[in-house]
Amino acid sequence: MAGSSGEGRGPSCNPPCALENFEDCLSEAKRRGTQVCVFLDYDGTLSPIVNDPDKAEMSEEMRRAVNRVSEKFRTSIISGRALEKVKNFVKLDHLYYAGSHGLDIEGPAPPPKERDEGEDEPSVSHRPPGLDIELVREVRHILEQKTKGIQGVTIEDNKFCCSVHFRNSSPDSIGDIEAIVRDVVEAKGLQMKKGRKVFEVRPQITWNKGHALSYLLNTVFKLADEESFPIYLGDDKTDEDAFAKIKEMGTGCGILVSTVVKPTVASYSVREPRDVLAFLEKLAVWDC
Repeated sequence: MAGSSGEGRGPSCNPPCALENFEDCLSEAKRRGTQVCVFLDYDGTLSPIVNDPDKAEMSEEMRRAVNRVSEKFRTSIISGRALEKVKNFVKLDHLYYAGSHGLDIEGPAPPPKERDEGEDEPSVSHRPPGLDIELVREVRHILEQKTKGIQGVTIEDNKFCCSVHFRNSSPDSIGDIEAIVRDVVEAKGLQMKKGRKVFEVRPQITWNKGHALSYLLNTVFKLADEESFPIYLGDDKTDEDAFAKIKEMGTGCGILVSTVVKPTVASYSVREPRDVLAFLEKLAVWDC
C-alpha cells in the first residue's frame, strides 16, 4: 500500500526516496483523513553529525522549517540526548520532547478537549518506572576512568543514559573501547546499543523510541493507532525501534536518513539533513 508503513515486509536495504515519492509517502493519510503527527530525531537528522557532540547545532533554516511544520501538525523530538540538552539545541518550547532515547518526556499541556475529564496538569511529563540516575552516573564515571587513556573517546552525560563517542578515535582502538563498555555494562546490569560511531549505555528496562512514540500518540494526543499517521525521521539504529513501531501499527511512514545503504524497516529514505529540510518544507505546505 502506498504511503503505508510497509507491514508484512522485512528489513530493506533500499527504501525509495521520500522526496521523490512525497505524495505516495503521504497518500494513505490523505485518503483516510487520519491525523498526521511528526516525530524527529536530532543528531544526523535535524543537525549534521559533527566531531564534537556539543557543537551539533541545527541551522536557523531547519528551525524555521520545524516550526512551520509544528504549526500544522503535532511535532515531537525524540533523541538520545538528555532532554534539556536537545531542547536547548532546538529552541522551540511548544514542541514535545523525549530525551534519553525516549525515557524522559516533556511537553506543553494538550488542548482542553484532549485532556481527560478533570485533568488540569499544566504540562506533559513522563518517565517509565525503573530508572536509576545514580547508577548511570556511577557507570559514566567508571567508563571515563577506564577510557581516559584512549585518544578520541568522549563520554556524554545524557541523564538517564550515556553515550560513549568514538568517532575521533583510531579504528584500531574501537575493539578495545567496545570491550570496556560491554564489560562495565554487563557488570552493572545495564545494556549497550551500538550506533553511528557511538556506544549507547541504557537501563535494562523495556522502553525505547518506539514506546515514546506510542506514548505521545495514544496517551498525550489521545489518538488510537487507526486515527493517526505518524511520520518519523531518524538516522541511527535506535530509530529502528520507532520505525518498527510504525510498521507494527500498520499506518504511518518511517523515513531513514542515511547516505549509505543499510538494512532498515523504514518505508522511505532521504540521504542527509538538507534532504530532511526539503522534506519538512514540502510537508509544511502540503495540501492535506
